[in-house]
Amino acid sequence: MYKDGNIGFHITELYKKALEIIPFDKQVELSVETAEIFLSIGEIRKAEETVQKIVSSSEFPKLPANLRYTVFNKLFKIYYKSGNYVKAEDTLKKLLEISKDIKDENLLCNIYVKFGNVYARKRDFEKAKEFYTKAVEIGEQTDGARRCLASAYNNIAVYYILVNNDSDRALIYFQKALSLYESESNNISIIARIILNLGNLFKTKGYYEKAQDYYQRAHSFAIKHHLLDILANVYHEKSEIFFAIEEYELSEIFIKKALELHKALNGREGDYRAGQAFELLAKIEEKKGGSIERIREYVHEAIGYYTKSESWDDAIKLYDFLGDVAYKRGVYSISKESYENGLIFAQKYGIEEYKQKLQDKLRLL
Repeated sequence: MYKDGNIGFHITELYKKALEIIPFDKQVELSVETAEIFLSIGEIRKAEETVQKIVSSSEFPKLPANLRYTVFNKLFKIYYKSGNYVKAEDTLKKLLEISKDIKDENLLCNIYVKFGNVYARKRDFEKAKEFYTKAVEIGEQTDGARRCLASAYNNIAVYYILVNNDSDRALIYFQKALSLYESESNNISIIARIILNLGNLFKTKGYYEKAQDYYQRAHSFAIKHHLLDILANVYHEKSEIFFAIEEYELSEIFIKKALELHKALNGREGDYRAGQAFELLAKIEEKKGGSIERIREYVHEAIGYYTKSESWDDAIKLYDFLGDVAYKRGVYSISKESYENGLIFAQKYGIEEYKQKLQDKLRLL
């Protein structure tokens, strides 16, 4: 065990010593592997610095196209995981240029899926669908791109749920994705995610028993293969089902399990899900008739995480929720404060639908 407990420091020192004794092409491979280690321990800045050092080298443009692709692909992963979607998109454009030299349809399919994922994270769902559709077209025509095709099917299914509320069409794509992954790939993580998505689909349709069956399958995969993000989401979704059927004690147990895992994950997605978990805790507390102080505490925790993940709409909705709860209970000082804070966010980030609504509520006070 390291005396100072700083694993990142020791990895950096070993990495520097190794660079002094190996040729540049091996330095590239080592840098990519080292960056992955930094990512796994949450050292996102160090991961980026490690890869950028290779990219900025005068030797980098001379590397074979496939090696440059590997480097930029790792850089994309770093930016995507950290929530820097502008840089992630810029990196994908570089990958797109390199793929023209490699002339591999499978790589092109994967790039389009990644573009779709970036736009989905930016909530530009129509643009995301455009890229997922391109990936599907390539995947269906390319023998070596079946894994990418499965990923495209999965992601476009999510689009049909989120945007079109077309669960029947989404189910078709989820089943296509699962069939491909189970027959063509041993990627347990993605199989578990598709099973989780199927659970979410049935939860959305109100088929809670069917949803719970899929969540149990996803839970088994997550426990067996240590997939903490899947496990976090299984607990979260189960909690929402228990909330919907008014089993508030069970809902609270599961969302607290989910929250601990969400907080342990790095990046914007973990922050956003932690915000959702605290929001659900606030709503559970309200349903149980808990104190306004406790509800307020959960709301402020949620808003803190929503702010970190730049989810302004969700933060404003939660200020509105707290304002309404406080108003109904006659605690007008908290109600006024919440509406005012929500209005500040709405004005700052140009979210018009809430400006008038919150101003009207403030007038009533």
